[in-house]
Amino acid sequence: MKTSCIVIVGKPGAGKSSIGSELARRIGGAYISLGAFMREMMHIPDPHIGVDKNFVYEVLQKYLTEKKVFGTLVLDCHPYPKDDLEALQAFMRKPSLDLRAVIHVTADDKVALNRLKKRLRPGQTCEERLKYFNDNRHFIDELLQHKLSIHIENNVDFGDASAFGDIAEEISRKL
Repeated sequence: MKTSCIVIVGKPGAGKSSIGSELARRIGGAYISLGAFMREMMHIPDPHIGVDKNFVYEVLQKYLTEKKVFGTLVLDCHPYPKDDLEALQAFMRKPSLDLRAVIHVTADDKVALNRLKKRLRPGQTCEERLKYFNDNRHFIDELLQHKLSIHIENNVDFGDASAFGDIAEEISRKL
């Protein structure tokens, strides 16, 4: 049985996790943030430094199989730098997966920066995280060549939970 995969990408602080988890809930799918998966399940403190993403996707595939995750998976990930993009593309070519759509969530840098300041992480400043994304954005552009890519602008206030529901509903209609 194939798992239908919806990949959600975008800059840090764009709202990928909030939108992705709400979308998964609405369509009856599973949601996985690759960064959280690496930190919590694989005990990798910084998922962006020196991590072999091919290995991470192998572990993720085993996890999906063991947990019997079928149906739809909403995968929140960062397909950059190039090695990470290639690992994601190799993962998506697995016979057990069917890439359904790529969703690109964007937000103004100022909005994203304000959101990031509410959830600080060790290792990089919020400004450095945004700069790293902006320097590597062309890898997301390459991923967006998929047959169904959806662009969502998310500058809503994080305190407005209904806005995420509205965005998730808009995405589910486009799927």
